[in-house]
Parts: sequence; structure tokens; C-alpha cells
Amino acid sequence: MKKFVFFLLIGVSLLRFTDAEIEIPQPADLDLIENSHVLAEVEAAQKAVRNSPDDGEAWGRLGHVYLIYGWTALTEPCYRRASILAPAEFRWYYFLGRVTSHSNPEAAVDIFTRALQLDATYAPAHLYLASALRALRRFEQAEHHLERAKHLQPDNPLSDLWLGEIALAKQEIKLAEEHLQRALTLNPNQSEAHAILSQVYFALKEHSFAKQHAQAARQPSQYTELADPLWWFEPRVLSSPKDAEAWIKYGMEFIAIKRYDDAVAALEQAQALIQSGEWEHHEKKTTDATYLRVRIHHYFGQIHYQQGRTGEAIQSYQQAIQIQEADANGVNATVSPQMPPPNRSEQLRFFASVRANLAVIYEEVGQLEQAIKQYQKALSIVPTEPALHRNLAAIYWHQENYVAAEHHYKSVIAHDATDIQALDSLGFISLVKADYMEAVVRFERVRELDTTYIEAYRGLGIAHTELGNFLDAIIAFETLLALEPADPFAQEMLQRLKGVR
Repeated sequence: MKKFVFFLLIGVSLLRFTDAEIEIPQPADLDLIENSHVLAEVEAAQKAVRNSPDDGEAWGRLGHVYLIYGWTALTEPCYRRASILAPAEFRWYYFLGRVTSHSNPEAAVDIFTRALQLDATYAPAHLYLASALRALRRFEQAEHHLERAKHLQPDNPLSDLWLGEIALAKQEIKLAEEHLQRALTLNPNQSEAHAILSQVYFALKEHSFAKQHAQAARQPSQYTELADPLWWFEPRVLSSPKDAEAWIKYGMEFIAIKRYDDAVAALEQAQALIQSGEWEHHEKKTTDATYLRVRIHHYFGQIHYQQGRTGEAIQSYQQAIQIQEADANGVNATVSPQMPPPNRSEQLRFFASVRANLAVIYEEVGQLEQAIKQYQKALSIVPTEPALHRNLAAIYWHQENYVAAEHHYKSVIAHDATDIQALDSLGFISLVKADYMEAVVRFERVRELDTTYIEAYRGLGIAHTELGNFLDAIIAFETLLALEPADPFAQEMLQRLKGVR
């Protein structure tokens, strides 16, 4: 009786199958579940274990089902059994470590260590091992794994945060400051980083900075999610193996951590499901299938590009565009007017990003006319996107086609009137067009936004010289020399202007 009460309290009872001598963790509240889909998933996963009690994959999938639906207390025995039955499989040790780490960090250290012996390239495993080591105050070992995670996944939001915390605990104050500043570069609004940095600046007696970060720490924390495709997506794709959307997201997460073979495998699974017609999605329409196929080829292109295979990347992006255009006359048909506005907008922006990414590659390989064509196509889909205008303006600038560049820089300014680079470029174009009054207006605006922007004073000096405002020109060039004492152009112009005076 006591044993029954104990398991009831933790939300689990045991179903015994004497023929196989196995015990399957059973949710105590399963009879209260009304969702037939959930009940069907649980029954299917349990049935797979009953039919194949020595199959680690079956046990792991049962753990995934319990994880997805919140029965976390039941996941540990499932993943533990999976790791025993499949001792060469990294995933089951990783999942077991994740569900064990909070309640038993010492056991989690051993589990993650075993996982990393099987695959030392999965950055989140290093991070969570480091977290368990921190809890045990084994700081030097934790630092090793945090540095390793940082090397494998440079933009992960936890390595520098925890390295800064450890450095502060060890009274390595300047090192703590360096780590925490990098952490805030990756994740500017994480209150935990501000709180620790406030302590660092207090220790450095820089009280104004300490106060600034203490105030920031009081704001709600905004997290940058850690790319962890095994934890966030594997349970979902294995629980719903025909969900093409889930497989695509799985692939995206692997791209983020540069595990390209895994990413390709996930995307190919999504592709196979769509081609077979067996895929599942919340709204199964022809237009949805087109959108998913475009995304798959887009991400294939991204993988090729990140691995330096520009030719294959171009082909993948071109295939994505061909699929989209072939869908009953293109984007207007692909993005159905009946689709809810947020989804319609999302798809339009994605189709534009495919064009823009292809344009970037064309630009890198020197095919500027092809790049221009793709940027223009992207702008026909999302006419007000400032990044597209900026990139297209830069190509025209490189070609010295300043009239064409001017139009796009003005579009950038219409979106953000404080964009210094665009304002400076417009000022230079005004000089080329001999519109010196307009040039003064542009460069004065740049100077107001940034009093140390050297090119603004150079432009003001030239414009005022051409307008005959020699005193204003001298002031501009003298300010430039105060910022850049060795500037030969400013020195020469000052000599000439003072000679005129």
C-alpha cells in the first residue's frame, strides 16, 4: 500500500506485463485526459514498448511522448532504459541528463560525460554538463566545457554568462566584465547578465555603471533561445513523424549549430513526406505544400552557402524560386488572399528573403547584374523593406551609378531618418551632383547624430568651400583634423583656405 501511495504522489503507477517482465511508467491521471489525440499517442508509444521491450528507440519515444505532454517525472525511467538498451546512442544519454540535471546534478555529470564520449560536438551537452558542474562548485571543469560550447556554438547565449558568473565567484573581476559584456552583446536584455555585471562594476568601484546595470536588471528578462534541436524538436518529430513543418524546423535548428549532415537528413525527410503526399499539417493545402517546398530548398541553399559551395547554393535558391513561380503564376497565387494576414505576410517576406539571399551570393561572386535583378524582384514583393534598399543602393554605389543609389538610400531614410550611413551617402551624392546646399543639410544631420563622424566634416568642408563659405569650411576641416590629426586632405584644404583668406 505504501508503495502505491508513493507512486501516486509523483504521478506514476506501474503496469506490469508478466510475460515480458517489464514495467511501463503510467501517468496516474491518464483516465482524466479527454483529448483523443493525446490518448492515442500514449497508447501507441506504450504498445511499441510492449511489442519490443528490448528496443531502446521504443523506450526513448515513450519518454518523448511523456516529455511533450508534461509528464516529466515519467521520462527518466524511459530514457534510462533506452540508454541501457542502446548504449552507443548519444541521444538517450543527453535526454536522461537533461531530465536528471536539476534534481541530481552529480548523477547528471556522469550521464553527460558518457554522452560526450559518444558525441563531443553537441554544444548544448557541454553547456548542461557545465551547469551541473557549477551546481557542484567544480568551476574549473565547468569553465572547460563552457569554452568548448562557445567554440562549437559561438552565438550561444549561456557560455559567456556563466563564465562571467564563475569569474566573479573566483574574484577575477576584469575577466568577469569581459565575459558579461560579450553575453550582453549576444543577448542585450537578459536581466541575469545585467545583475551580475552590476556586482562586477560595484567591485570595480565604477558606481555609475553599477547603477545603470542594476536598473536594467529590474526589467523583465528577455531570453535568446539556445539552439538545441534534440531537446526542442526531436520529441515532436518522432511523436508526429509525418509533420513536415516539424521536420523543417528540426533541420533549421541543426543549421544553427552547424550540424549540416543532420540538417540535410531532417530536410530530406520533410521533402520525402511532401512528395509522397503523406505529410500532415494544420492546414493541408496546395499552397501550404508549395511554401514548405520553397523553404526546404532555401535551407538547402543556406547549408551549401555556409559550407562554401556557392554553385550548389545558387542552384538550390533557383530551385526554390522555380517552385514558387510554378505555383499557378507565382507569389500572388501561392499566397492565398484567404490566408490569415499574419501568415500571408510571413510567406511574402520569406519569398523575398529567398531572392535576397540569392542576390547576396551573386554579389559575392561578382555577378552584379544578377544580384540587382534578384533584389528588384524581392522589392516587388516587399517594397518597403529597408535592408533590400540598402543592399541594392550599395551595388549601385559600387558601380558609381549614384542616381540609382540615391533613390534607394532615400527609401532607407524614409524608414529611419537617423541612419547615418545612408545620410552620409546621400550627402556625397549631393556633392557629385553639385547640389552643395543639399549636401550641407545632409552632412549637418550626420554631425548632429554623431559629432565624431569624420566623413561628415570632410563633406561639410567641401560643400562650404564650393559655396564660398570659407570660414565654415575652415571650421569643418579643423574639426576633422582634431579627430584625425594626420589627415592629408584636411591639411591641404586648410592651407589653401587660409591662403585665400
